[in-house]
Amino acid sequence: MVIYSDSLGNVGHPATTANGLTLIFASNRPRGIGGKDLWKVTRPSERKPFGPAENLGPVINTTGDEMFPSLFTDSVLYFASNGRTGFGGLDIYRVTLGKNGLLEVEHLPRTINSAADDFAMSFEGNREKGFFTSRRAGGKGGDDIYSFEKITRKISLQGSVRDEVTQKPMQRLPFLIIDEKNDTMSVVTDDSGTFLLSGGQIVERSKYTLIFSKDNYFTKKKEVNIGTLRSDTSFNLILVLQPIPDKPMVLPDIYYEFNKWDLAPKYQDSLMVLVKILNDNPKIVIELASHTDSKGSLEYNDTLSMKRAETVVTFLTEKGINKARVVAKGYGKRMPLILATDITKDGYTFQKGTKLTEEYILSIADLKKREVAYQLNRRTEFSVIGKNFK
Repeated sequence: MVIYSDSLGNVGHPATTANGLTLIFASNRPRGIGGKDLWKVTRPSERKPFGPAENLGPVINTTGDEMFPSLFTDSVLYFASNGRTGFGGLDIYRVTLGKNGLLEVEHLPRTINSAADDFAMSFEGNREKGFFTSRRAGGKGGDDIYSFEKITRKISLQGSVRDEVTQKPMQRLPFLIIDEKNDTMSVVTDDSGTFLLSGGQIVERSKYTLIFSKDNYFTKKKEVNIGTLRSDTSFNLILVLQPIPDKPMVLPDIYYEFNKWDLAPKYQDSLMVLVKILNDNPKIVIELASHTDSKGSLEYNDTLSMKRAETVVTFLTEKGINKARVVAKGYGKRMPLILATDITKDGYTFQKGTKLTEEYILSIADLKKREVAYQLNRRTEFSVIGKNFK
């Protein structure tokens, strides 16, 4: 019985879904992308004929040959191709058939592929076990049949969560784990602030985002990419949550040249830390406060510092941050920096608790160190002034 034929070209290597309503095949019919492409036809029921052929497109097909399709649980398509950068000849690839179309094509490793032709993967029902054909060295003849069985790796993901300031464990902290399909799992740390995921909760070739949220703390996001593993593997994470401070936080490495407000490219990378904080915490509103050194008049420095704050706001909005979440303020020279920690810059060390007033700076005999102190005052700080932005 002929299920499907095509007078426009050769047709072969059929693979059907379990319900028999979709047929994927290889063909060199016209209007393809390469020599032989993968195509599909569908029908509304087993008693109806198949409709017109549809090319599976450039995600799968290349200017070379794509052949030998097979389906695993109707959700993963395996096929052979010689049009990609592989190990040699025909190699076997797979692609997940997602709800929103095809996902990224994956090249199977050397345990399956070789420098010779490898093709025609088949499975024993719903088990990741079966057979494929290969012309690799060491066989009995030309094309030989080989068996395979996927070995499931034991994977665990464990970690600890602490308060960044007190270093105390974050006990009984609920957090979320979201995979690349947006499936979400809720987890809670134990009394020691640790967590452990194992027993199939974490799988190979998957990406996970861990999201830690707690009132009066910055939200923390951590991405974990589980690649293809060669052995049982344990991933260990050490995470700290930063309390939202009451006092302004100096943006690291954001300094300005004397009498200038433009943001040098070398400082823009430092601002990406703030972009991430704002993206991870979409409900917070911040004040960006810029300061000058003590040179010049109050009026001049007020204007200069406001321009510096607005420069940072412009940078953040260009990175996609809602302008309503960022308030610019220029404080001029009214608020000399009080060092929260020891700071070493350009080889000069300033001790914690030092207030960089004009009187203190002028008392520094070393003119180069004095200029460094002036530069430390030319800074931008941010404070969280709202936590419920809508």
